[in-house]
Amino acid sequence: MADALDLAPQHSKAIAALLQTDEAPGGGADYENHAAALISTFENLEKQFVAKKASVDQQEGQNKKDFNQLMKAKTGEKKAAEDAKTSAEEAKDGYDQALATATDNMVEEEATLKDDQLYLKDLTAQC
Repeated sequence: MADALDLAPQHSKAIAALLQTDEAPGGGADYENHAAALISTFENLEKQFVAKKASVDQQEGQNKKDFNQLMKAKTGEKKAAEDAKTSAEEAKDGYDQALATATDNMVEEEATLKDDQLYLKDLTAQC
């Protein structure tokens, strides 16, 4: 239990005395012998607990602040990445459309070229 509460060895004896279950024949005499030490131990434990709680609360506040700053930065990065993606997709759509138009023009020009070559061949054969 002392390890779980992070107690110093000086408190272990007082805690052990508190947790003893042997009853003295007189009943209250044993309790009175340990009462001052136990009260002192509990007061020290309370001071340690309050100091540790304040430290943990301060650390938690700093961690929360750091987390909020990180989330704000990451949210900004995500929005910027989404905007860049949208912009790139729009540009790609424009390039795809231009490629389709150029491909259609090339097919038409190749067909015209083949017709012209066939005409030239026929004309050369006739002449």
